[in-house]
Amino acid sequence: MKKKSMQSVEPSVINNFDLIRICAALQVVFRHLFFDRDFHNEFLNFLKNIILSFPGVPVFFTVSGFLIYWSFERNSNHLKKYFINRFLRIYPALWACLAITIIILFVGDKNGVIFKNLTLFLIWIVGQLTFIQFWTPEFLKFWGEGSPNASLWTICVELQFYFLIPILFYLINRFKKYKLWILFFLFLSSMIFNAWTSTFGREDLIYKLGFVSIFQYLFYFMFGVFAYNYWNKIRGFLEGKFFIWIIIFLPLYLFFRNKIDIELNDYHLKSFYKILFIMLLNATVISFAFTYKNLSKKILNGQDLSYGIYIYHMVIINIFIEYNIPFSMPNIIVIFLMILSSAALSWFLVEKNALKLKNKKTG
Repeated sequence: MKKKSMQSVEPSVINNFDLIRICAALQVVFRHLFFDRDFHNEFLNFLKNIILSFPGVPVFFTVSGFLIYWSFERNSNHLKKYFINRFLRIYPALWACLAITIIILFVGDKNGVIFKNLTLFLIWIVGQLTFIQFWTPEFLKFWGEGSPNASLWTICVELQFYFLIPILFYLINRFKKYKLWILFFLFLSSMIFNAWTSTFGREDLIYKLGFVSIFQYLFYFMFGVFAYNYWNKIRGFLEGKFFIWIIIFLPLYLFFRNKIDIELNDYHLKSFYKILFIMLLNATVISFAFTYKNLSKKILNGQDLSYGIYIYHMVIINIFIEYNIPFSMPNIIVIFLMILSSAALSWFLVEKNALKLKNKKTG
């Protein structure tokens, strides 16, 4: 029998992480549609600021740190199983989305740009199939907002974290006495790296490489890893305490919002206020996961549309941009319905079947 860790109380398997993920995915969609939009209505702008206070990508990273480390610990003796599970969770749906994206690109390519750059297009496809989702060749920038599916850059970062987890798990268990120092070192080093890359311009190579490097976002993951590893010590501050954390978090966010400087696609830590914001955000998210723990099951009933929402939303938004369809409120409602429909099809036709295959292949 596998020896249990010193942690006497494990996190509850009944939690709201699925609900958090779908909210994070919808927040990303909202951000891409409404970030630069002024509603000319104070109440609607207030609601907009509330939604923007929970940035989806950092939430995804923090949740991944908690859940993926937890998952690996349960299967740490089966490294092959771990990687097969990760592969089947990410790639089948991603490849299906890529196939649809390719069809849309060919339909929209009225000037034959793709055929004129066919070799480079095939290289781009290989990148999309593997781990270079962040790269868009110049000739493809004719489509939509300048990239067929720009949001997929996070896949590369997530994959880096998947490969880091076994190494991190080994270090923590090999040097148990220094576990806290290992976690803190990685956490702090990532923050320093993040602050350093923020000093470069967007066109500098270091900035671009940093943007898709795990080191720039590792502190998010490490917060989740820390929360899991020390759950027995911190659960009293988080479990069932969501309303306390949200009462602390939201007023501080609204008061210091201008100092936090949350810009679109800017995840740099440029001030103490931004660091405080991230720490409170992470604590609030983890607290929500374990407050009214059956809420996710009641609302979603085990259906997880979050990944589909995330990988399809920019494909659909780009169609509207490419064909100059105005982003009026009725059209935005249509966009949301198309995104949800695509996510549902992805879940029921691709992702659920992949999960069944995962169980067959890995036991």
